[in-house]
Amino acid sequence: MARHKFSIGDRVIGNNKKASFWERCGVVVNWLAESSQYGVRFDDRPETTEYVMSTWLDSDSRLEALLLEGLASGEGIPLTDDFWRELKADAAHILCQKEPQPRRTAKKEPG
Repeated sequence: MARHKFSIGDRVIGNNKKASFWERCGVVVNWLAESSQYGVRFDDRPETTEYVMSTWLDSDSRLEALLLEGLASGEGIPLTDDFWRELKADAAHILCQKEPQPRRTAKKEPG
């Protein structure tokens, strides 16, 4: 029996191997053995199951671990304007460190 990369119920995130799934998070809901694809309900379209090659997905356990760590870290902090400015700056810094993604451009018709 073939070993699966993900199990039903696993949280996954789209990687950079397929632009339309990149950084989309969702839950594995089934496995199609005949096409080696996972049925995923992405958070941005939970009413639809999309079928995705396993190579286009990564485990979202990293995010889950960070969320659980945050919940267990103790008292919360006030959500002030300074907090939001710092969070946005941190997010911008992280995005700048990622590999740039190729831009899709419309092909010009000769003419």
